[in-house]
Amino acid sequence: MAIASTSRSPATTESPIETHDPVCRELAARTGLAVASVEYRLAPEHPYPAAIDDARAATEWIADHSGDLGIDAARLVVAGDSAGGQLAAVVAREWSSDRAPLALQVLRESYIIFPHL
Repeated sequence: MAIASTSRSPATTESPIETHDPVCRELAARTGLAVASVEYRLAPEHPYPAAIDDARAATEWIADHSGDLGIDAARLVVAGDSAGGQLAAVVAREWSSDRAPLALQVLRESYIIFPHL
């Protein structure tokens, strides 16, 4: 099971669900995995941490309902590109230790800068 969290480009009015649908379908077809494409609330209408809350809630819901969905919660993957990659990183980092661990985290075009300490 892969959960794809994608970004919304400010240059388009299309949602990530629409623009990334072909990529998600191709990912599912090539891997044989179930793919859930997650949309999230955007700032400034929905300030931080709304997008993180949405990505986390979607991932937790899928994990909690994995049996109903016919997927293996032990093979859960979070993935994303651009801002969605940041959301995937946060979800993976904050994933609860009382849950089955995430099988994989995939980031594309996501830059994480750590301050020099």
